[in-house]
Amino acid sequence: MPGFTSLFLACFILTFGLRLWLALRQMRHVWLNRQAVPAAFADSITPQQHRRAADYTLAKTRLSIVHLALEATLLWAFTLGGGLQWLYEFIAGRVEGPLLQGTLLLLALAALLSAAELPLALWRQFRIEARFGFNRQSLAGFVADLIKQAGLGLAGDDLQQAGEQQHDHGEQGGRQTQSGPGVVTRLDEPGGAERGGR
Repeated sequence: MPGFTSLFLACFILTFGLRLWLALRQMRHVWLNRQAVPAAFADSITPQQHRRAADYTLAKTRLSIVHLALEATLLWAFTLGGGLQWLYEFIAGRVEGPLLQGTLLLLALAALLSAAELPLALWRQFRIEARFGFNRQSLAGFVADLIKQAGLGLAGDDLQQAGEQQHDHGEQGGRQTQSGPGVVTRLDEPGGAERGGR
């Protein structure tokens, strides 16, 4: 396990360090070129529009860095911090059956992650997007969309399972079935052509 932990830490630091470096690099590039409209767009974009676009990019990238820090904190807490194990033990102590325990664990994990990211989603929608005139959604509509997404997520697995069962049933319908002594009917052939031997 120490070797696995070391590998995990190396991947953790490399992944999030690279993503942070790329975000900071983009911010620096945008800031340094904020005042100058690229020559290819000089005839179609005014300096004011260019600065506004740069400010919008900077605002969203700053928020992405905060989101990156949140992701790193949550990943650390649920893995090396033992959060996932604690959550499983909490559920297992109150619910019997591995299938139900696993289902509740996934639902609880998804709910916790969504709740942690909710403040950033609100800030992006009603501060950044609204500031630059891109938000056309009310708070009630935002909450309604969250509820719909949660409902679709919960129903997704059930729909997938139903689809697989339907697919299996369809395959079985195309197999050979015995329709009489010495007669075999292929249901997947036009007209149910009969083969048989007496």
